[in-house]
Amino acid sequence: RTPWDPDNIFDNRYYYDPIRNNSVTFLIKYGKRQAHGHWMPEEVHQPHNLSETYNKYARPAWAGNWTAAIRHLGQLKPKPKYVVFNAGHHPHDLGDPQMQDEIVAAFEEYGMLGIYSFTTYRKAHRLTGTVGDQEHVVCEKMEHRCISYDWTKNLSASEYNDEVHMRTGPIQRQNEELIAYWRKLEGLN
Repeated sequence: RTPWDPDNIFDNRYYYDPIRNNSVTFLIKYGKRQAHGHWMPEEVHQPHNLSETYNKYARPAWAGNWTAAIRHLGQLKPKPKYVVFNAGHHPHDLGDPQMQDEIVAAFEEYGMLGIYSFTTYRKAHRLTGTVGDQEHVVCEKMEHRCISYDWTKNLSASEYNDEVHMRTGPIQRQNEELIAYWRKLEGLN
């Protein structure tokens, strides 16, 4: 089995439906590690070689911290209206006030709304030392555009695949809550 190496994982996803003008993008950033991707913003919706060999050996076309990821998103065509972000259970720098201010400035620069997603609870019903109280500060910086998953502290052990990752049922609930939150922001509820 290949060892987990987040510096060489390219798990970003881009979807665009020009007929309905819908786009969804998923970028992964493991805590303090750099976000990175194979394609520059103007290339993401072009056909690509997605072979395993390409993914394994290709160098990133871009890489950087939280603000670099936000700037990457802000240059997409179409660019996202909303960006949901969270560092998960990985050690991160979201508790740094300067980083928080830089994130807010990057969202403002590109005219996107940042939404902070609170970290879900682990199987042992506890948050790691890198998350917790500071999440409320990040939420405040995002003008209280946040999604809380406090209900995950009440999940049973059988609702997890491992110590951190939830099974399909709780993930579906998260997705439904996210869609409901977007509907609320759009004035559709």
